[in-house]
Amino acid sequence: MLQVDAPEQVQASDEIPTDRRVALRLLWMLDDPNAPLDEISRVISTDPALTVRMLTLANAPYFRTTGDVTALPRAVSVLGTQAVHSIASTAVLGLFASDRGELAEDFWLHAITAAVAAARVAEHVQVDPAEALTAGLLHDLGEHLLRSRDPQRFDETIRAVSNESDEGRLAIERRIFGVDHATLGAQVLSRQGVPPAITNALLDHHLTTATAAPLTRAVHVADCIAKIVEGDTRVDLDATLREAGVAATGSSLIDQTEDDRRAILKFLAAEFLAPRTARR
Repeated sequence: MLQVDAPEQVQASDEIPTDRRVALRLLWMLDDPNAPLDEISRVISTDPALTVRMLTLANAPYFRTTGDVTALPRAVSVLGTQAVHSIASTAVLGLFASDRGELAEDFWLHAITAAVAAARVAEHVQVDPAEALTAGLLHDLGEHLLRSRDPQRFDETIRAVSNESDEGRLAIERRIFGVDHATLGAQVLSRQGVPPAITNALLDHHLTTATAAPLTRAVHVADCIAKIVEGDTRVDLDATLREAGVAATGSSLIDQTEDDRRAILKFLAAEFLAPRTARR
């Protein structure tokens, strides 16, 4: 059972900033009253902060009707156009009016890479790709939270554990910070009302086996794929796939992930020059 009541681990100040690239893209889109909701949702799905806000609100008693909301498309459907526009607008304006800082570049890139990888792995473990994308996007949230609390000590720790196994790294984090990043991320999201399917995947994504929940296995494999895409040559993806019970070709998953990530980055960086009348 995930415990969420430890005040030294879960703090009210654990907020995630919206990535500035995402905010600028949203700001441009929200200026057009006819901007398609699916395009707005696509932008939101690249940002951990906005995704958490949507999931939290969609799972609130006022909005939720039946079952947990664990994927962004369903959250958008539950909330409706007006609420989605309001949340996105508030987040964008809040970013430019505050000094909360920005997400570290490496964290954000790893998050979106793992997200698209998880969506690709999902079909091999019978998981909704949208749910897997959400879990992949948020899987290392605890890293951002630990870094935001003590940037220097966190970066020093990361360098020191670079050659450790996942289990060894988590143990060192617990010794230094009192909590490891997987547990912290799961705790914070659980406290905000994000459903157990997502928080459990975050909690266990480093320690998975073939008997783990399908979503956990999808995130675990996706994390490994993301590391390979980012240049980590120590990851044995074939062994990871076997251990997680995923019948898929590693090279194909890597190629698909790289293509998907390029598409997202191109979409976010697109020149904002298309005439508004062209989309009406």
